[in-house]
Order: sequence, then structure tokens, then C-alpha cells
Amino acid sequence: MPKRWLGFLVALQFLTRLPVPPGLPVAGPALGPALAWFPAVGLVLGGLLAGADALLSLALPRPVVDVGLLVLLALLTGGLHLDGFMDTCDGLFSLRSPAERLAIFRDSRVGSFGVAGLASLLLV
Repeated sequence: MPKRWLGFLVALQFLTRLPVPPGLPVAGPALGPALAWFPAVGLVLGGLLAGADALLSLALPRPVVDVGLLVLLALLTGGLHLDGFMDTCDGLFSLRSPAERLAIFRDSRVGSFGVAGLASLLLV
């Protein structure tokens, strides 16, 4: 594999659940050069969703297609953006001290503000 594609593959592995060659580094120094490829990965995800939209729209009503696209995006990304949003809601709406908010951000469990925030986000 040419070295110039390594950053793209690392970004793809970090941001999605799409298959990539095994054994790629995903932390530390390898992630820095991959940042430049994040928009390209977004373009790939957008293309996949646009294609799915075009296909599903041929046979299904619009509300069903919309729900399907949300589910597909969550599956393609492993819910990375959804998890971050829930953590943000839990921390910011907890009305705790900054130190306690950081502890909430580090906690892997989801609180009630996270669940309410995610439900609101998906409904909007």
C-alpha cells in the first residue's frame, strides 16, 4: 500500500466501521496526518448515504427512508458522533463544577441528559 494513502486509511478506520487493511496504527503520531483526510472520509460517508437515499426512495415512503438513513449513519460510524453528543449533554446540563463535568465526560455510562439529548437530536 502506498504511504500516501496511509493517512486516509487511518482516518477511515478511526471515523467509520468500514473495512480497512488490518494492523493500521490509530493513535499517537499516525492520527496527526490522518486529520487532513477527515473531510474526505465525510465525503465518502455522504456519498454512501446519498446512494442509499436514492435507492431506498424508489421503494419506501420518505419517513421510513429518513429513519433508515439515520440508522445507516450510526452503523457506518459506530455511533462515534452520537456518543460524543450524549457525553456533551451529560456534562453540560449536569450543573456541576468543571472538575465534576470532566469526570462525567470520562465516564463510559450514559446519563439521563445524554439520553434525552440524543432522542431530541434524532427527532429534530
